[in-house]
Amino acid sequence: MVEHLPDDTAAAGAPADSRSPHRHEAGFSSLFLLQKFTVESERYFETARRTEHMGHTDVHAVNAVVEADRRGYPITPTDLRRRLVLSGPATSAVIDRLVRNGHLTRHRSDADQRAVNLHATEKARQQGADMFAPLVEHMMRVMRGVHPDDIEMFDALIVMLTRAVQHAQEEVAAGQAERGPAAPDAADTSATGEADTTIPDEAGPSAPDADGGPA
Repeated sequence: MVEHLPDDTAAAGAPADSRSPHRHEAGFSSLFLLQKFTVESERYFETARRTEHMGHTDVHAVNAVVEADRRGYPITPTDLRRRLVLSGPATSAVIDRLVRNGHLTRHRSDADQRAVNLHATEKARQQGADMFAPLVEHMMRVMRGVHPDDIEMFDALIVMLTRAVQHAQEEVAAGQAERGPAAPDAADTSATGEADTTIPDEAGPSAPDADGGPA
């Protein structure tokens, strides 16, 4: 049987004063439960990454590269920039820092020597596993009490909702592009407070070329 959620979470749902035109539709209140889950996950993430002395953006960058390695597809600095929604200089600063700290490596692509692919190191993978081990353990206690058929349905729903979020992000990004570039803000720097630096096209063996990096 699934453990009972705390009262404040179990009672969560769409607020009575919601102004959304969807407020009376089935499933709308579930979005607020997902929002609560996201907020609590972010709180855990912030606590864990501070324990490991890593910046907010740095952890997201490492996670993106680890995922790419696990799924077997190349990730470049341009890919990483788009994934993190950062400027080019900010992305270069993040990659420089993570390479310097032993979390990422740069390699010229076998298919295109002009491109640079990023890979996670064993140090990064182990640090990530350690960082999220308590979260996985507590969540698996819940998942063990759920019927496999329900988990299958849950997985399918999460995939569809994730795609919906991606489509929404693309829609907002397209609107921003139409309005023109926005002024740079704090999101362009890592939580470590290090200033942005641009990686030159050929600053040495480890420097990616101008268009070869993950987003």
